Amino acid sequence: MTAAGSWISFSLLYAIMIIVFVTLPFFSPRNIIFGISIPDKHADHQAMHGFRLRYIWSVIVAGILWAILIIALSLAGLLEELPVDNGISELLIVTSVIGYILIASIIFIVFHGQVSDYKRQQGWSTTPPMPKKAAADLKFRSSSIVYSNYWFLPHLLVTLLGAGAALALYDRIPDEIGMRYSIEGEVLHSAEKTVHRVLLLNYVQLAVIGVFIFLNYTIRSLRQKLDPSAPAESRKQEIRYRRSMSLLMISLGFLLVVYFALLQAMTLYGGNMKLAGSLAVLFPLLTVAVIGAAGFRIQRKRGKEGADGQDHHWKGGMLYYNPADPALIVEKRVGVGWTINFARPVSWLIIASFILTITVIIILS
Repeated sequence: MTAAGSWISFSLLYAIMIIVFVTLPFFSPRNIIFGISIPDKHADHQAMHGFRLRYIWSVIVAGILWAILIIALSLAGLLEELPVDNGISELLIVTSVIGYILIASIIFIVFHGQVSDYKRQQGWSTTPPMPKKAAADLKFRSSSIVYSNYWFLPHLLVTLLGAGAALALYDRIPDEIGMRYSIEGEVLHSAEKTVHRVLLLNYVQLAVIGVFIFLNYTIRSLRQKLDPSAPAESRKQEIRYRRSMSLLMISLGFLLVVYFALLQAMTLYGGNMKLAGSLAVLFPLLTVAVIGAAGFRIQRKRGKEGADGQDHHWKGGMLYYNPADPALIVEKRVGVGWTINFARPVSWLIIASFILTITVIIILS
């Protein structure tokens, strides 16, 4: 990859981030606007379209201005860091990515607050005046609502084949193996060969498989969201949505496992490291594209959010905190997938375990 190619790849990654935040409000049930529940009859209100339009322009303009600032700082030498990959320093990449995520998140939270204020000013209530009826299907989880975990066997097979090959060819692997590479494929950090370092990416693959199996289980165990006025229709819709999400998790998990298998093969057996560097940049783009394309299709199978006055439990529209809710995992109001009920102590154990796993992988490397 040339210097121009590096800048093009980085620009594509930055553009994808802007697209993700531009489309974020549209990955919600029809009656959820920036994490705020809106009565069905007002979901298409002109003011709601106005909020979305102003948000889109805000994140686009903020992204452009932030990119100009970062480039200016780089040209002024304030974001230089060695080693530099053809003019693109790691500090520039990290600063631009994390900085924009924070800026765009703040913009989203601001619009979340504006929609909440507008809803209150209009006197719109999503809490029924009388006790709300509930619908439940006792045979719901006995149905085929997700794909079996046996679908993860190909993921495990790829991992075992990679680990077996690494152990069988251990003597042929160089005594010094690259642990960190630039976009150009140059070794930035190497370490002495050990069994753990050779199998490091296999450990990562096993962790990935475990995470996606847990997500698949979560899809199955989530509480039902059946509409009391149309239980049969909403049940079918719920099953279609969950099976689609289950298939997406299986597909993304396999994509990740294959990606790490390719990286392992190229780093241990002297492959084309420029290609590996390109994969490191292009893979996030491919992943976002897959999630985006699948998400738009799955979104049509998603039922509306129950109008149960839960707005105050969604902090900023994204973080769920409800001590009265025994559920640990709940479906996101905004975006594709699920989030944790941060009011549950177990949620912090899960976060700590995730951080610990990342730390162990870094130590082993």
